[in-house]
Amino acid sequence: MFAKLLTIILVLGLASAKLLVVRSDRLREANRIMTLRREVEERRADLWRVRGETARISRPERVLDLLDSMRDRSWEPIPLPLPSHHGPADAPTNEPLAAAPPHERRGDRLRGGDGGRDHD
Repeated sequence: MFAKLLTIILVLGLASAKLLVVRSDRLREANRIMTLRREVEERRADLWRVRGETARISRPERVLDLLDSMRDRSWEPIPLPLPSHHGPADAPTNEPLAAAPPHERRGDRLRGGDGGRDHD
């Protein structure tokens, strides 16, 4: 009888200890989740701050002013480095790219090739 009682007490003690470990793990994970949520909110606030700053800096009139101030400069193409796996046939040039004809432009192609105009 004494052995059965001792066994029951030991089993209950071990079960209680295991429940305490599980509870401790749950609390630790809840704390980690809250920390991650706080960090996500901080990053989201940073993102909105940067978006606002970008919108403030890139107002249309400011962009146009910057473009006007750069018209006097002579611009040259930036030479592209050649990757080692490209041969001479694939070599990029410093020549400016020719604009695609209007009917081949991506936006027109997506609208059916007619620039979005209705057919009568």
